[in-house]
Amino acid sequence: MANCEVVVVGDGLFAVLTAKALHDKGVKCLRVHSSGCGFSENLTGLGVLWSALNDPPTRAAVAHGGELAEYLLQFLAQGLERAQGFLVKNQLLAEKLPSFRVSLSDHESTELREASALFPSLREFKADGSTGSSCWQEPDCVRLEQIWPELREALLEPESARLQGQVVSLSEENSGVELRLADGSTLNAELCVVGAGAASRHFHKRFAEVLVPVVDVVSEYQWGRSELGGDPLGQDPSESFCFRAGHGHVSGFFVGTKEQLRLRITGPRYLLPGAGIGRESSDKELEAAVLARVSGAHRAVMDSVLEHVGHKAAAGFLDSEVWKGRNLVSQSFGQDCLPCDELPLLGEWGAKGRVLGNAGWLGCGHTAAFFASELIVSKILSGKAEGLHPRLSPRRLMTM
Repeated sequence: MANCEVVVVGDGLFAVLTAKALHDKGVKCLRVHSSGCGFSENLTGLGVLWSALNDPPTRAAVAHGGELAEYLLQFLAQGLERAQGFLVKNQLLAEKLPSFRVSLSDHESTELREASALFPSLREFKADGSTGSSCWQEPDCVRLEQIWPELREALLEPESARLQGQVVSLSEENSGVELRLADGSTLNAELCVVGAGAASRHFHKRFAEVLVPVVDVVSEYQWGRSELGGDPLGQDPSESFCFRAGHGHVSGFFVGTKEQLRLRITGPRYLLPGAGIGRESSDKELEAAVLARVSGAHRAVMDSVLEHVGHKAAAGFLDSEVWKGRNLVSQSFGQDCLPCDELPLLGEWGAKGRVLGNAGWLGCGHTAAFFASELIVSKILSGKAEGLHPRLSPRRLMTM
């Protein structure tokens, strides 16, 4: 049995940021992680710090009200600001990319047009020579992929402050929290911070009831310049961008270098059984046939994206002979979770105030982590989390 002031559970950005901040403040903190190195060795998903919600903001406005939708957008803006400050402080040069939302249907165009009228950060974008309203630009994103090893090094707390293990249960009492690990050992602490994403569902039956698993497909394509017969991106081979399409069911980045073109894309989630909602990445239905359908949809999606963003020279290459199965270099399932009312859970997860956590940002977790960890650390040290909207309180859904 080990004892400490705070146990943080998780391998991702939120857990690592929280544990490091507490350690730097002199709090006796232990982080329990499942990866061998203590922090994810590779980025899952896209590794992008998005500047806005995954769904068009009007969806949050309809479901939860305009004031809360604006708060969520501002939350991500603050997360992105803090992330950029952290990167500058640690001399980490991450690539900033323009970000676009591309409509794949008339209904989506209407939704995005209404969103741009309500939220000025979303602006209609028309590439030279394009017609109609099919593309909107968001504030720039930050791509972490190329600095991930350096970011891990800057974030990792001392080895003595972390423990490799798998949490299987969590119980809260007035005096503290007990966590049981897969090897039969237990940890006791005054407080516990849950930041394990979809794995959090398995810690307590109440978590499983309110956190809905969501699965998506992450695919990567690569093309060498020689097989493309030149530079399809025009004069600037470094021109790159992030994008979202299909009501947020598709997202990705398109990166050009002097040597190659890379496309990393998630979705389309609507091709998965139940749009991936309520699914685990281990589901047998999510096998070769589903992956083939997803891959088959990418050419049409990207042809539309590239055209509306303005890369007309690049759009045609997707219909050429270079788009072949051999250009698909990797494909995997990504796992996330979504609260049953589709609002993030941030704050006290337990009835006795001993369990705190963060989950449910669906596609925006990396950005949200930088501000969410700051709020949780403030809550632990001062008992207050200034700037945390009460509607995000997990107590609306769960009482352990």
